[in-house]
Amino acid sequence: MFIYKNMFKCYKCGHKQRDPGKCEVCGSTTAFLPDNFSDLSGKSIIDQFGEGIWKYSIVLPNFNKKITLGEGQTPLLKAYRLSQILGVDLYIKNESVNPTGSYLDRGSAIAVSYAISTGKKEILCESNGNIGASLAAYSVRAGISCSLYYNEIKSLGKLYQTLVYGAKAIKGVMPDHADASSHISGESDSYFLTGMKTLSYEIFEKARDTFDYIFMSVGEGGGISMLFAGFQDLYELYKIKVPALTGVYLTDKSAVVDDLVTGGMHSALADFSIKVTNGFKIKVEDQEVIEAEKLLARAEGLFAEPSASVALAGLIKAVDWNLISKGSKVLYILTGTGLKDPVVIGTFLGLKEKGSAEEIITSMSDTKKAILNMLYVSPAYGYYIWKKLRELGVEKTLPDIYVALKNLQNEGLIEVKEIKKEGRVSKLYQLTQKGKKFVELFLSY
Repeated sequence: MFIYKNMFKCYKCGHKQRDPGKCEVCGSTTAFLPDNFSDLSGKSIIDQFGEGIWKYSIVLPNFNKKITLGEGQTPLLKAYRLSQILGVDLYIKNESVNPTGSYLDRGSAIAVSYAISTGKKEILCESNGNIGASLAAYSVRAGISCSLYYNEIKSLGKLYQTLVYGAKAIKGVMPDHADASSHISGESDSYFLTGMKTLSYEIFEKARDTFDYIFMSVGEGGGISMLFAGFQDLYELYKIKVPALTGVYLTDKSAVVDDLVTGGMHSALADFSIKVTNGFKIKVEDQEVIEAEKLLARAEGLFAEPSASVALAGLIKAVDWNLISKGSKVLYILTGTGLKDPVVIGTFLGLKEKGSAEEIITSMSDTKKAILNMLYVSPAYGYYIWKKLRELGVEKTLPDIYVALKNLQNEGLIEVKEIKKEGRVSKLYQLTQKGKKFVELFLSY
C-alpha cells in the first residue's frame, strides 16, 4: 500500500479536500495536489532522474508502483510552413506520439498506478474511444483487467485497438459504484485528470516564455480544464504568464469527428478556464475540420485525428476573423493520431470504404439483427426463424425472411448447411465465426 498526504484541489473555486471526485463546495472538478505544494514555490518540480510524466513526481501522488509505457515528453515543434501561411508564430505539441496515440495516456498512467498501488484488480470505464484504448493498454502493463462499457460504437478502429489489448467491451451501462477490487476511471476520475495536468508542466519546461494563445479541442472539457489547472499550479510556483486558452468546439453532431462531444461533464470548469485566461471560444464545422487536417498533413507532415484537427480548424478561423493579432506566439495541441481508424483516412482522401463493418452496422435492419441474435443461440431453419420472429412481433413474410438470410450470407455473417432428411434437403442457417464476433461486439447486451 502506498503512503502519501493526499489533497485534491478544485481549480474553479479553490477549495481543497481530502477525497477525490467532485468539489464539495461547487461541484466542479478536482485533481491531486500535495499538501506541501506551497513549500515548493520558486523551486524546481523536475526530477532530473525521472522519465516521461514521472519527471514531475514531486507534484504527483507518491505511488509505490509507477506504471508507464513511455508517455509524455512529446515533441514541441516549430510549424514553419503553417506559420508563414497563417501569419503567426505557430508551434505544435505533438501528443500523437504517446504510446496509444493520444494525450490521454498521461491520465491513464496516473489512474492505473493508483489502482495497482491500492490493490485493485480491474479498471472500469465508460468509453470505447481514446480513453478506453488508453486505459486498456495501461491495465495490461499493470497486470490487471479492464472492462469498457459503451452504448454505441463511435469508432471501430479505437474499439479494435481496445480489444487487441484484451479488454472486455460490454454493451450497456457501467455500474454506478465499483466494488473493492475495481477502480472506475476516465474523465470523472481525479487521478486520471491529475495526469493530464502534466501537459502544462511539460509545455512550460520546453518553452519557458510560454505562449500568447493555446488552441485545444474541447469535448467533455477535461483536457482544457486540466491544461488550466496545470498552468495555475505553475503560476502559484513561479508567477508565470498564463497563456490565453482558446477552446474550439464543433457546431453540431459531427459525421467526421467520432469521439468529441459537446456540453461535457467539465463544461463549467472549461468555460471558467477560458474566461479567466482571456481566451475565447470558437466553433467549427466538419468541412473546416477536414480541410485543417489536410493542411496539417501536407504542410507539416503530421496526421491528426479529426477530434485533434478541430483545434487547428479553430485557429485558422480565428486568424481569418482577426481574433488574434498577426505575429502572435501560438501553440496548437495535436491531441491524437489520425492512424487510429482507416475510416478517418478514407474521409481524409475523399474515399468511402465499401462493405465495412461500420457501414453494415448503420444500414442493418432490425429484422437482420433479430435473426443474428437468434442464430447466436442456435442454428435454425428458415421456416422456424420466420415463425419465431412472428411470435416476437416481427411481421415479415416468409420470402422477406429468406431475402434477409441471403443478404446476411452475402455479408459473410451466416452460412448454410444442407441437411438431408427423409429424401428432402433442408437448409440449416448458422453464424460464421465473423458473425459470432459481430454479434458479441455490436449486438449483445
